[in-house]
Amino acid sequence: MTSLKPIPTFDFVELTDPAKNQQLLKTMAVACEQWGFFKIVNHGLADRFSQAILPRMIDFFDLPAEAKKSLEKQQHQPWGFYDQELTKNRRDWKEIFDFNLHEADDHAIWPPQTPDFKPVMSNWYQSCETISQRLLRCFSEVLVSDSDYLTPHFEGHNSSFLRLNFYPQLPNSTTLDNQKDDSDEASSPLGISEHTDAGALTILAQDDIASLQVLREGEWTTVEPEKDALIINIGDMIQVWSNDRFKAPPHRVLTNDSSARCSAAFFYNPVYHTVCKPLVKNGAQYRPVHWGEFRAARASGDYADLGKENQISDYRVRN
Repeated sequence: MTSLKPIPTFDFVELTDPAKNQQLLKTMAVACEQWGFFKIVNHGLADRFSQAILPRMIDFFDLPAEAKKSLEKQQHQPWGFYDQELTKNRRDWKEIFDFNLHEADDHAIWPPQTPDFKPVMSNWYQSCETISQRLLRCFSEVLVSDSDYLTPHFEGHNSSFLRLNFYPQLPNSTTLDNQKDDSDEASSPLGISEHTDAGALTILAQDDIASLQVLREGEWTTVEPEKDALIINIGDMIQVWSNDRFKAPPHRVLTNDSSARCSAAFFYNPVYHTVCKPLVKNGAQYRPVHWGEFRAARASGDYADLGKENQISDYRVRN
């Protein structure tokens, strides 16, 4: 059995430079095989999260409840504020603000109390999308030796979105009334319960409070914050394209009884009509997955307890 290596940190410029990155890509592949996580530095966004994004997040989430509720997302309108989201049918201990830069202008989701909120967040969105495009080329090079192979699935108005997360400080002895059993998770709610990300890859910027955990070989490992580092994790669609070589890692977010916490997650997702299937000639472990249908089914479970949540394992070929 291969020994477990720690979650590595890569220089983004070197990782995405075709003239230099062959060995780095091999190391990245090992990280994805073992963890599904890695970190990047030298990505061009140093200090922007702490100096630009975080202060405006705090300004927004500090608004009165009625002001945030006026921007509330609905099942038929998925962009804006929300504080009742479910993960695996369990209520999360968090508030969020979501937007897709290609679609959000169709809806009045932007807070008028903070007029610089939209341009600052839109700029961060665009920067994360550029980073994601370059990382996708790395995955494509590793999987099929063609860095451009997966790019067409993301061109145009793709379904990516930016999620701003606010995890309030957890008062002592807090429980959520939709927790259904006597497990530790029921007695002490989580910021987000165990899950995998549905799309291709995720870019996460977080503050300096350690709360993100990844499940590996039956144990939860905390992904420690690292100054100016962005955390990358793969999602279900990369798992399908790689035919299980890279598996989307189960992860969760802990609550904190001493401080609130913030993070910003950019979910890089294909265009809605994309059909994802394993990039192998033989031995496919998944039947084709229509991304738009898969995403819609997963999103429906965010708003109501619909029973068993849609999972990528439902698409696995039964031998």
